[in-house]
Amino acid sequence: MHNEVFIFLNLLESLGRLEDLRVFLLANAVTITNPYFLFFDINIPYNSDIALFKDNLILVQIMKNEKYRQAKRQTRFRKVSCSVLLTSLML
Repeated sequence: MHNEVFIFLNLLESLGRLEDLRVFLLANAVTITNPYFLFFDINIPYNSDIALFKDNLILVQIMKNEKYRQAKRQTRFRKVSCSVLLTSLML
């Protein structure tokens, strides 16, 4: 969505006015390149699963589930999509 972060921040300003709001943004991390990480200059916490940014006002937690990742690697969809991706990269 074009200007997503600005639209969201404008909504929060309208709702909160002079009150502090607590906002939870949840996502499926297919990629960490998203408008919020870019806008707030957030990096993945590589040495930990939790990191704080912007004077401890933004908390980022990256959940890693190795058992889930292993199971996903064994799915037929994953196997065929990886083989198609590798083939297209070789061309």
